[in-house]
Amino acid sequence: MTMKKNRKNAWLSLIAAACALLMTACTSGGRPDGSTPATTTQADTSITQGQETEPEATEPEEGSVAPSGKYASIADYVSSDQVQEQVASLNETFNSLGMEVAMIGQDNQMIYQYTYTTQIATDGLAESLEAGLDQQASVFESTASALKLAVDVEDPVVVVLYRNADGSEILRKEFTAQ
Repeated sequence: MTMKKNRKNAWLSLIAAACALLMTACTSGGRPDGSTPATTTQADTSITQGQETEPEATEPEEGSVAPSGKYASIADYVSSDQVQEQVASLNETFNSLGMEVAMIGQDNQMIYQYTYTTQIATDGLAESLEAGLDQQASVFESTASALKLAVDVEDPVVVVLYRNADGSEILRKEFTAQ
């Protein structure tokens, strides 16, 4: 039974990586002023090549645009309609797996928070999740790099945070642009 749970949790960490790829596409899709960045990262092109059109740029709230034409903060970016639509879509998938997804912008961090909807046993879970995240580190590092294109922040950090239903932290892992 424990082996089955570990496989399920490893699978969830891979899905989390896929979510990061979706957010990378969202990050590179456009800036608040409606323009598209001149450069792209490898993660950007791997997502957008299969799309017929790029995601629409969102209309930022007053004061959320920096002089550079980017979002003024990660919190502004995360609260944009475009990102919130992606989060809603992710929640449709994750709810069937017993998890809820939230995106949080805090200082220079974009936090992917995965919360189990029912309390689960955590024996060996953190190690299993961490192993899966380690295998996908380049995806999260690319996401951090792509954030520089959309947000006026110097050193963005992507954080993946897993919580149990009671709010206790199971695993927190940070990724920076490489």
